[in-house]
Amino acid sequence: MDIELPGFDIERELGEGAMATVYLATQRSLQRKVALKVMAAALAADPSFAERFLREGRTLARLSHPNTVTIHDIGNVGSCYYMAMEYLPNGTLKERIQ
Repeated sequence: MDIELPGFDIERELGEGAMATVYLATQRSLQRKVALKVMAAALAADPSFAERFLREGRTLARLSHPNTVTIHDIGNVGSCYYMAMEYLPNGTLKERIQ
């Protein structure tokens, strides 16, 4: 793994898509497991994509519903944009909904 974010201990990759990679991590301040979504570097270089990513995180953080994951933190360290989300250890959100 070639990623380090202050405040998080990254354990392993959970999945990868066109826009981001999701890692299993521990948020040190609260000692909790999180799904850490990190925006692809090529997209983070575009300010409009980076702002959209942060806006998505802020919007999701306002929601409270059983069919969404909780957003614990969003931000960036330099050009590395991230979203720390509720980790679902027993499957995906899709599986939880069904």
